Amino acid sequence: MEFSIDKEKLDPVLIALQPFTEKKDHDQITAHILIKAQDNILIFYATDNEMGLKINVTDATIKKEGLSTINGKKFLDITKTLKTEKINIKKEENNLIISQNKSNFNLPTFIAEEFPKEPKYSEEQLINLSIKNLTQDFKKIIPIIDNTHQRVEITGALINGEKEQIEIVGTDTKRLGIITHENTQLETNFIIPKKAIAEIQKIDFDETKTKIYQNTTNLIITDTHFFYYTKLINGHYPEYKQIIPQNPNHKFTFPRDAFLNSIRLIGSISNEVQIEIKNKEIIFSSYETNIHEKAQTSMELETNISNHITIAFNIKSLLDFLSSIQTQDFEFYIQDSNSPAIFKSENFSTITMPIGS
Repeated sequence: MEFSIDKEKLDPVLIALQPFTEKKDHDQITAHILIKAQDNILIFYATDNEMGLKINVTDATIKKEGLSTINGKKFLDITKTLKTEKINIKKEENNLIISQNKSNFNLPTFIAEEFPKEPKYSEEQLINLSIKNLTQDFKKIIPIIDNTHQRVEITGALINGEKEQIEIVGTDTKRLGIITHENTQLETNFIIPKKAIAEIQKIDFDETKTKIYQNTTNLIITDTHFFYYTKLINGHYPEYKQIIPQNPNHKFTFPRDAFLNSIRLIGSISNEVQIEIKNKEIIFSSYETNIHEKAQTSMELETNISNHITIAFNIKSLLDFLSSIQTQDFEFYIQDSNSPAIFKSENFSTITMPIGS
């Protein structure tokens, strides 16, 4: 195998593949990247056996077709030090030679044929999901997911598809996030790890050419340049619909920006905020901070309630929700001061437990 490629074309590929390589044991074949030169296309593939990413590159000059592996981290470390010019790559016996002008680097390879294979899929496993909607949904739901929890099922996002709607769900046991899309005609149920969600958001998939597949153990996303897969979490997601409040007593519509600014002011000295809803005013106060420290602010708002309501929340939970929505207003549903409350904007809802409940 022998080819040459511009440094500015190669570096982004190697950077994108780093999260998919083995980090703890550099003697493993999965610490390497597989390179295949064939039919005027370079294919770079990395996997840690949990996730994998394959990238097709056409902007290269292939002098000899072939197959090889190379340590992913060391390859990137070398190319970073080279000039912004063409880099020459050549395999000789069990080594890969990287050269540019008078600089040469020699790295050992593994047997390329032993590199882990990517999962197989068929067109029957195609699922009706939009990559654009999916990445937007993941951005909203990922702050809610607790990937350190002992219960592995909630360390990822649930994709729950029924006949009339599909729900993207995440939780950290203190709050529950749900995003709903109508009329997908997709019946499925699987859990994607939080780490995989983060990596999907980094990949620049072509929205018009992306297809998403699900088999028994993997989620696979492909377009003309990328092939991505992740193993799914094996388990049963908690019965999340049971904690969603039904027919709460009160519904309010709050202005996002004013509410967000008030929460941020309290958050300058406290991690918790007490919200007092009155007939014509909302009062925000720091909750259980140092007795010598106190923050308070308010905003005028017609709520038309006869008895005021006082409830306290973790500030991060509110900031995560408010920072992820784009609407001018959002809806707030509440039963009482000790029951879960619903924050809702369009098809995104966060059910949050109040402090002290």
